[in-house]
Amino acid sequence: HLCSSSSHLLLLMLGYILLLVPSFYLGFRFLRGALHDFFPELVPGTIDTASIATLRTSAHGDGDDDDVDMISVKSYDYVIVGGGTAGCVLASRLTEDRSITVLVIEPGHSDLKQIFSRIPGAFNKLFRTAADWNLYTTPQGRAGSRRMWWPRGKMLGGCSSMNAMIYMRCSPDDFDEWSRDYSCKGWAYKDLEPYFMKAEGFSPSASWPVDEAPHGQAGPWKVGYSWWTPLHDSFISACENLGIKKVADINAGSGILGVTRLQTFIDPQGRRSSAAVSYLTHDVIKRPNLTIAVGQTATRILFDNKHDKKTSPSSSGQDKGQSLPRAIGVEMASSSSSSKYIVRANKEVILTAGAVHTPQLLMLSGLGPCDELARVGVPLVRHLSGVGRNLQDHIFVSLVKKAIQGASLMHLADPIKSIPPLLQWIRTGKGPMTTNVGEVAAFLRGCDLPNKTPGVRDLCSGPRSADLEILGAPVCYVDHGFHKPPPPAAGADPHAGDYVVAGIVGLRPDSVGSITLENNSIFTPPVINPDVLSTPNDREIMLLGLKETIKVMDVDSYKKHTTEWYWPPNADKMTDEQLSKFITESCETLYHPVGTAKMGDGNTMHDEDVVVNSRDLRVVGVSGLRVCDASLFPRIVAGHPCAVVIAIAEKFADMLKKEASLPTSRM
Repeated sequence: HLCSSSSHLLLLMLGYILLLVPSFYLGFRFLRGALHDFFPELVPGTIDTASIATLRTSAHGDGDDDDVDMISVKSYDYVIVGGGTAGCVLASRLTEDRSITVLVIEPGHSDLKQIFSRIPGAFNKLFRTAADWNLYTTPQGRAGSRRMWWPRGKMLGGCSSMNAMIYMRCSPDDFDEWSRDYSCKGWAYKDLEPYFMKAEGFSPSASWPVDEAPHGQAGPWKVGYSWWTPLHDSFISACENLGIKKVADINAGSGILGVTRLQTFIDPQGRRSSAAVSYLTHDVIKRPNLTIAVGQTATRILFDNKHDKKTSPSSSGQDKGQSLPRAIGVEMASSSSSSKYIVRANKEVILTAGAVHTPQLLMLSGLGPCDELARVGVPLVRHLSGVGRNLQDHIFVSLVKKAIQGASLMHLADPIKSIPPLLQWIRTGKGPMTTNVGEVAAFLRGCDLPNKTPGVRDLCSGPRSADLEILGAPVCYVDHGFHKPPPPAAGADPHAGDYVVAGIVGLRPDSVGSITLENNSIFTPPVINPDVLSTPNDREIMLLGLKETIKVMDVDSYKKHTTEWYWPPNADKMTDEQLSKFITESCETLYHPVGTAKMGDGNTMHDEDVVVNSRDLRVVGVSGLRVCDASLFPRIVAGHPCAVVIAIAEKFADMLKKEASLPTSRM
């Protein structure tokens, strides 16, 4: 009788939980809409475009921008296109001076409306939702002719609101290479280090002590150490067993080589500290000189083709004294069929739309390769052959093993088993829901590995940098987390439901791709061709890294937590040919596209692919237009680039203030 009562009580509790979860979800969906409707001051962004911009009518012209009457158009000093990682930083810093007005145009909505953006361990629940651009590449010939899926953040904060929250400054050598080899003076590590520190609000960890001196303490961006799965102590031991040294802090400015616990941008309350949360605080969004338009897509940049006589030394040599087209505003719309609105930029337009959409908008505005623009019927404003070129990305290949019970966090993916950790997170901000998933990593130089093949070249930016990363996570992360391992059969081994992953990342790809136009509409995704694994070196070094990852997972200290290989089966027995085929069939993006509006010395006679002048981030050959996002990287960095983008934006904000003789914010 007692056993029957207990079973009945358990079923009753389960029924309540099953009712509670959908009710909580539906309640949240209603609440986030109500917040915006009834308390708009609590949620950044307005959807009332008519109140912040001017409806474009026949009176403003419908053809060349020469015909646009901008006199009566709503105006702002700076118009920032894209409320992503860099856009949030600039919006916050520029409006510190109340005399400067700023408009941010964001196609998505506030990240505060996305509960899974707040819960660190739930970030992949944002994939393929309204908060994701949900992009695809062209078929990749060296990746099994697959169209590879590219998630990108479509909300305030951009990818900082949906990525794995890894805080990494990358190697100082990466930025010294920019300055030395790509004519990007002013962007060496010594130039950026003060801005890494300015952004950072570091919280130390008693369980992983580091020297706090190289870290910023007072910045708005909350950085520190979050959840740590005990399995990863064994990952570090396995790496040390193979001669990979343990490094306490790869963000201390002395290089990244070695194995380490990764720092994260998760705040002390266990919540994601996105660029939007960190920089668009309640006090910031209340500023009367900051306006944020959400649900609006910039359709093109407007130019005054009567031109601006530009003779300042910030112009490239061939443009001195010449008449330059000037960016004077932005056209926007909520959809391809909706009304168009326009705004005027009293000072400048700043593109912060990211490595995919910044080149797309540049081309649709008449800046790009002349033959590409002619193909889709876009009138040419300025021929810039480098727009959309130089696309680089990091490629990731997962290796998965079945694990003993309790070794992993696979229970977080279970709709029932995840309820206690979710309630713990809601109540205390603690527990496994505060994991960023990618908790541990080893950074290696392929040319230093003992089984290096003659085909592997040293493409590292310097002796303190790496070209391979082994990234460890306590889950089965295959196909962006969409792959679900089969559930244990009835009566099966209780260990059957746990899995762990270590994946290899190619940090310094030799392959270079492009972004081009599908047609002349911003609402049609661009043609993305990363051309992955197109060079022999990329294929060789990924194979080398995969074999090293197998060795790490087979070291006894790590292996004791696992039972057998799952993805692929018998990985440790596969030939090089089989492993190469596995790489081709299973590689995916690690979500780090960069380089499509490359910066350099501003003289296209030196480098025809330069789009942005590194001296002031102005677009070459026009005035009134700048770029500040990952598209301007001349060469991909050896690591996770979110912190780099924020540091660049912090530096650029100070550059703009100094140009205008405005006070800069405290370092």
